[in-house]
Amino acid sequence: MDKEPSPQEMIANIWENLRRYNATPEGMSQTLREDLAFLILKQLKERGWTQKQLAQECGKTESFISRLIHTDTNVTFEVAATVLHALDIQPRLVDARALPTTQSDSRESA
Repeated sequence: MDKEPSPQEMIANIWENLRRYNATPEGMSQTLREDLAFLILKQLKERGWTQKQLAQECGKTESFISRLIHTDTNVTFEVAATVLHALDIQPRLVDARALPTTQSDSRESA
């Protein structure tokens, strides 16, 4: 009979599976959607804007902005640029491995 894994082993397995998923194209795509959502939410908060105001500024529907924030939709670079332009953000893709490491993800403090 196989021994049941301990809670620590189960957690380690979950982290390992997540690490593997994040290294796939699907995982990387999810990370990009989360980064876009973070930028949008941060700017909305800083500006005191609602999703409706952003939607009006960039010519999209409020529902679409909500889907972006909840990472429920894929977007083209053109659409992402349109939304970010409305927030006066100049986006740039960089290899995350080239960024300085920090103790915690900056998204946690937003």
